Amino acid sequence: MNNNLKNFIKKIIKEELVKEADSFKKLDVSIKITYDIQMTQHAIERKMRHLDDEGVIIKDKDIIDLIDKALPKLTTDMVKNTLNVGDEMVLTSKSNNLNVVGILKSGNGNEINFIIKTIMIKPGFKPDSTKQYFF
Repeated sequence: MNNNLKNFIKKIIKEELVKEADSFKKLDVSIKITYDIQMTQHAIERKMRHLDDEGVIIKDKDIIDLIDKALPKLTTDMVKNTLNVGDEMVLTSKSNNLNVVGILKSGNGNEINFIIKTIMIKPGFKPDSTKQYFF
């Protein structure tokens, strides 16, 4: 193949690549994520479940810290449509064996609420059919 033909083909390929690259648009969206933690009465009562046996009360701070760690993964899974409103899940802390069982519920407007159904400190907890996330 002569140099003129090679240069001509390179020019056409380059022009096509530039056109294709121009057709892609940059998506620049800012998303603000806030959350509201709500506990069922059962969950509130279960914060004290380990008091008699182990002298441990599950602290709100530990629950909030676990949810804070989980938020990026939960958000990503919602964007990927692998986690939806109505889904139940277990958030498990590797550091203190805290398990938070919750469900995502629709709130006002675009809000999504994480409702805590129950909490426990249990090493090796494995739910039967609920998604489990480890942090």
